[in-house]
Amino acid sequence: MQENEGTEVGIRRKRRSREEIAELVREFRSSGLTQRKFSENRGIALSESEDRASGERGSGYRIKIGAGFCSTTLRRLLEVLR
Repeated sequence: MQENEGTEVGIRRKRRSREEIAELVREFRSSGLTQRKFSENRGIALSESEDRASGERGSGYRIKIGAGFCSTTLRRLLEVLR
């Protein structure tokens, strides 16, 4: 039995720039796809709760941010999502 067997190694994801996020949002809105289909096509992770939040209502967003997240960036993101 190898020492690492049964352990999961975390993969660090590349953080997207504000411009990349804004472009993804624009592409999603013009795609006519659900969040789940758009995410699957792009290889973007989408949790079930995020998919349900947008469900039939289409107006709910769930944004998870870490400590020290720039408030200016959050305001810009919210403006893009409107």
